[in-house]
Amino acid sequence: MNKIAISLYVVGVFAIIAGVILGLQDSATVVTSENILGEIEYEETITWTIFWAYTIGGIISGIMMFGFGEIIRILDEKKEMESKSYEELMNIKQYLVGSEEKHNVHRTQDNSLEDKTETFDDIQYPSSYSNQDTDNSDTKKGKGLSGLIDEAVNGKK
Repeated sequence: MNKIAISLYVVGVFAIIAGVILGLQDSATVVTSENILGEIEYEETITWTIFWAYTIGGIISGIMMFGFGEIIRILDEKKEMESKSYEELMNIKQYLVGSEEKHNVHRTQDNSLEDKTETFDDIQYPSSYSNQDTDNSDTKKGKGLSGLIDEAVNGKK
């Protein structure tokens, strides 16, 4: 898990604990009174509204930290998944482009099949590893699976 997400979870736990502790501490009030004999009496009471204000504030702050941590965790997982997908697509592309020959079967005018074998060296494929990429999407049309992979990896330009 991402270090930032973990630290936000920890901050969220501390916020909840601090809210409860501060609520208990600040809600305790000491009431003094003087009795008939002139002695001062101390009585400790808890003001529940102050306690709940601090506690609810701590819980809300903690939940918000949990939420931010979860968002960062999800984004980190998405980044890793996209990185793995990119590597997989590049492996597939290298496998397809690395083949020796491509067989093109065409119909001739007399409706018979003709095999026109071409090597990949004769065809110009845009590659993610070369500087020959162009922004013109027409060059990628009709390039087969390799052009489709380039378009999926690089996005529509």
